[in-house]
Amino acid sequence: MKKWLIIVLSLVVFSVPVKADDGKVITVNKMPQAAQEFMAKYFSGMEVAVAKQEGIFWDKSYDVIFNNGNKLEFDGTGDWKSVDCKFASVPEELVPAPVAGYIKGKFPGARILKIEKDERSLDIELDNGTDLEFNRTFELVELDRD
Repeated sequence: MKKWLIIVLSLVVFSVPVKADDGKVITVNKMPQAAQEFMAKYFSGMEVAVAKQEGIFWDKSYDVIFNNGNKLEFDGTGDWKSVDCKFASVPEELVPAPVAGYIKGKFPGARILKIEKDERSLDIELDNGTDLEFNRTFELVELDRD
């Protein structure tokens, strides 16, 4: 009898569909403190159109879209992952000095529209259609032009 109960319970538990979180709309004050401080420092005065929490449990991330089209992505701790400025430049302070120097030397006058980082690389998109990828030590590893 005990064996059948375990089998039935196992079937019930494993047959319940697990739905991935497609993103829950939240207010900015529900985001991690680091993300709030980042937005206050670099994007103060910009009106948030929508803020979303994605993922569940330990794998959360946050997305923010401003009314002007700028988009930010943060990891679960509030550290920025991506800054996408459609009609403006990414704040200069977010670009590591070696990368900024490379871009100023090779692409004078180009504006950085998007910057993305992860544990392995830093990706940059310029307003002239050039995409650059740098490794963790800020050496260029890939260059692509549209």
